[in-house]
Amino acid sequence: MGSRVMQLRYPTAVGWGESVNQPIGSGADFVDAGRDVDKVGILDLRTPLLPPLNAGTVAVSVTNDATRAHTGGTPIPTSTTIEVVR
Repeated sequence: MGSRVMQLRYPTAVGWGESVNQPIGSGADFVDAGRDVDKVGILDLRTPLLPPLNAGTVAVSVTNDATRAHTGGTPIPTSTTIEVVR
């Protein structure tokens, strides 16, 4: 099988997945709350950043749903695991 590169921004539909240790959100209050309850990182969709909060691992997943409406294809999911060392 080959590979392809797809943009993850408008006009495609993108779905980001949360994990137990990595919620999605933004803002200082959200980051502080995540740090207080031992979250590893916060996926901030306003920036391309995953601010580290505590040591551990997080699974970041994304599904690109761009092809479904045009071709009847299935969504394209991918994920990776990130280790945070503090």
